[in-house]
Amino acid sequence: MRTQNNPRHCALYRFFDDRNSLLYVGVSLTVLHRFASHGNAPWFQAVRRIEIEWHADRALALAAERAAIVNEKPRYNRAHNGGGMWEAVERQEQIAKALRPTAAWRRLYSDDEMKDILS
Repeated sequence: MRTQNNPRHCALYRFFDDRNSLLYVGVSLTVLHRFASHGNAPWFQAVRRIEIEWHADRALALAAERAAIVNEKPRYNRAHNGGGMWEAVERQEQIAKALRPTAAWRRLYSDDEMKDILS
């Protein structure tokens, strides 16, 4: 357990939503500061429960974080999570933008033909 006299102890924390789905896993030496920095994240409003486990130093906490992200697959982590949700959303937006009909396409295809192409 961390004590105020040993600032080298590092927290690994997990954020869960109201269905106990894992939203995010992180590491910090200053937990309250780090929690505050998550306050602007769009998913942060969904947090209903927090778990904290203490590690002897940051290196151990980072190793545990990586293992937790890889094995537990939190929804909003980007690192170690095969891209995570935000990369998937960005990829979908890029694909949709690339497939969006352009003026050149509209000259070549009717609206019905475009629907067939895009479906």
